[in-house]
Amino acid sequence: MWYATIALLIYILPYVLFKPKDVFQPEFIINGYFLALVGIGPVSLMVFFPDVVYGGYESLFWVVITGYVSINAGFLVSRVVSPDPDLARIRVLPGRYPGLKLVACALLLVSLAAGVAYFFRAGGVPLLAPEKEAARVAALSVSGNGYFLYLMTAGAYGVFLLFMRRFASRAGGLDINFVACVIAFVVIGALLTGTGSRRYVIWMLLYILMARHYLLKRMSPLKSFLLAGLLLVFVSVFELLRNPDSETTASFAIAVMYRSVIYTSNLEKVFTAFSSIDGAMWGRTLLMDVATIMPGKQVDYQSWLKSVVGIEFEGFGIPPTIMGDLFVNFRYPGIVAGCVTFGFCVRQLYCWCLSRLSPLLGILVYIIMIEYMTKIVTSGVSAQMIGLIWGSVICVGIALASGLLKVKVK
Repeated sequence: MWYATIALLIYILPYVLFKPKDVFQPEFIINGYFLALVGIGPVSLMVFFPDVVYGGYESLFWVVITGYVSINAGFLVSRVVSPDPDLARIRVLPGRYPGLKLVACALLLVSLAAGVAYFFRAGGVPLLAPEKEAARVAALSVSGNGYFLYLMTAGAYGVFLLFMRRFASRAGGLDINFVACVIAFVVIGALLTGTGSRRYVIWMLLYILMARHYLLKRMSPLKSFLLAGLLLVFVSVFELLRNPDSETTASFAIAVMYRSVIYTSNLEKVFTAFSSIDGAMWGRTLLMDVATIMPGKQVDYQSWLKSVVGIEFEGFGIPPTIMGDLFVNFRYPGIVAGCVTFGFCVRQLYCWCLSRLSPLLGILVYIIMIEYMTKIVTSGVSAQMIGLIWGSVICVGIALASGLLKVKVK
């Protein structure tokens, strides 16, 4: 149990050292995301499956610890360079913000049209199919459907803008605008959840909560922990519904435990496979997903990893965590250097958005981009490269179309 004790002390240290006051700043949300989905994995295995741990997972305990400590070293360097932003400056003056409403409606229409095309091309709604996981994979396997899925996610940004406009206007009570926001959330949430994926509706909810947090009322740490617990329950229940015949969903308790160890398991498989391969990839995987937009059959990064590792299962590829992705490309030195760089960059993004940009624009950019920053923790940079590009395009497009960013042309 001394491993678990060491992990507990190290995991708590950044919260004691940094004392983050904003529950959505990187020192809080990135660390929390890391611990919930990656950090707790080795500890869970040590407690429940000690024979498995000491048979091959023990060394990964130190890899996970190294990644966590390195990310926080990056946070520390950033804190030396840039102080915490003054959150009081982003309390915008009440206004109507018609540009946000127009852009939101346009994004909702694009999402609905793309959704119709996606489900038509898939031959049905995956979540309503008898074999939901197989239907989800089959729907995304239809050539070109991935592009329609990205366009469908535009609806989540549309809902986000509607609620952000609502919060920025300081309007209260139950009126037609609030009802419209709720209806949009339900419709787009149902549309995206129909694909068989749970993450879209989760992040759409987080967009709304973060916008409320920065524009109206700060969320307390206690409420954030309760929210994390509810989301874990939702994810586990959704998995029971989507894949009821799997060994990982034999019961609710097993589904919850599986969530805590899946990324550690992926990390172990990647380390085992690539430790026996001479030479690192040296960044060649970073553009592997971007290359899938080219004509012809292209293999995405996580599916390529799945093939190299030599495992087969019904779903897509395996997310290797940021440590696994860095090991594939740059071996052990890359884990330290890459995690430090990641921690530094994500906190600098937080400071830059909320200190340098205009209030609404800063909130918009940070909330959209922090989603991809958290996903890098579990998937790595290579698997999120298209997401980073897509998120950047969405930010620039919304900013220009809504008038939040005005470009003067001489």
